[in-house]
Amino acid sequence: MADVTAGAGASGAGARDRAQLLLVAGLVMAVTLVVLALTLNTVIYTENLATRSSDIAGGDDSVRFLDATEGGVAGVLDHANRNHNGSHAAVRANVSADIETWRNLTGRSYAVNGVATNLSGVTITNGSRLHQANGSRTFTDANGNSTWTLASGVSGTRQFRLNVTNDSLATATHATVDATSSVFYVEFNDQSSSRWRLFVYRNLTTRTVNVTAVDGLLGTRRGPCSARDDQVFVNVTAGTVGGEPCSALSFVSDLQAPYTVTYNDTELTLGNPTVNGTYHLIVDDESVARSPGPAFNDAPGNSPWADAAVYAVSYDAIYETARLRYNASVRVAPDESDG
Repeated sequence: MADVTAGAGASGAGARDRAQLLLVAGLVMAVTLVVLALTLNTVIYTENLATRSSDIAGGDDSVRFLDATEGGVAGVLDHANRNHNGSHAAVRANVSADIETWRNLTGRSYAVNGVATNLSGVTITNGSRLHQANGSRTFTDANGNSTWTLASGVSGTRQFRLNVTNDSLATATHATVDATSSVFYVEFNDQSSSRWRLFVYRNLTTRTVNVTAVDGLLGTRRGPCSARDDQVFVNVTAGTVGGEPCSALSFVSDLQAPYTVTYNDTELTLGNPTVNGTYHLIVDDESVARSPGPAFNDAPGNSPWADAAVYAVSYDAIYETARLRYNASVRVAPDESDG
């Protein structure tokens, strides 16, 4: 009996020893896997960091240079379009000269730190600037017509801003704006797939200026977007009303070229225009400025008028150091719709 007892004890001890060995082995394997995982993560992190450091060794500076070129050229465009628009030749010459001046000054500034920069292959696209600066005038053409075409055959529109007088707007609701001709609207018509109408009106109770977009072919209705002030800015191409984003204006980026831009501003009962204020837009159709016709005055300051403008500038931006060469094709057309 004693021998049997002793044999059983030995067998139990062996089982316990084996269990302990398995437990220790499991712990060792677990620790090993954790160490391997940490090591692998460290290697991956180090490689990513090294790659990132290599990629952006001067990369951030090159991106900043690219942003600087866009801002600089946009400033050149705005200045030239405001001050040198007697003819397309004049405004183009000033844009070219100012870009060259900017390129030289910037190049010398970067060269101090051993960086070579350049703007090459500059291409200029002509356009027409259409605007009214007399805020007390209605949105009629030069002959007093309240429904008229501003531009046709347009492929691009930018900096389209309306500054409307609240009290001059017709009263309507989002649901009824297209049921009467008393509400002012801008129409974008591509003659085939779309005819969007942008209605600008007011709510008499809340005294808000409201904006509703209606697809004249499909009946799709977007909006309204609202702002409360005596004068309200509607930035059509930037998609804002009173400085706030307006989803109703998103249709502008979907316009199919070429399209026509018209104003429609007749009060049904009295036959009088219903909106006054100022507006400004630049289109890529240079013919409007070359031959304004009866719709526009040809004397600057006599609203409304059309004059020569540069619509866009394209160029190649180059940024080069001893370790990096960065080259990008850039097109600058400030506040342009994406259509």
